[in-house]
Amino acid sequence: MYGTYMYETGNLAEIDLSTATHKPHASPLSATDWHVLMALVEEDLHGYAIMKAVERDSRGAVSAEIGSLYRILSRLMTDALVDEVAPPADAPTETRGRPRRYYRVTEEGRAALRQEALRLGEALELARDRRLVPEPSK
Repeated sequence: MYGTYMYETGNLAEIDLSTATHKPHASPLSATDWHVLMALVEEDLHGYAIMKAVERDSRGAVSAEIGSLYRILSRLMTDALVDEVAPPADAPTETRGRPRRYYRVTEEGRAALRQEALRLGEALELARDRRLVPEPSK
């Protein structure tokens, strides 16, 4: 069973309702949420590694201090975009006597990233149409 969902940009997308557990993420992701989810796309990571990946991938533009990062991860878990998972077999389970928690992006999180990537692409296209940013060189 398929349904049509209208994104805030006005574009329509077909969604397989028989396999969807949540409706598509309804609002744009914040820059921090985007980078946290992107950090988890390729591998499960612990908090400090997520923080470093966010800083690296954003080239320092987004900073997720460790205290606020855990609040963000908690919210992303509540929104079903991230899950806490067991550490990899070869990874340390503790750091300074505290358990090391690992996180994984969920299918809903990947869907939210795809939706946001499309939204950002449309925003970039509009900015190019308005000559705010140059066309890519070929």
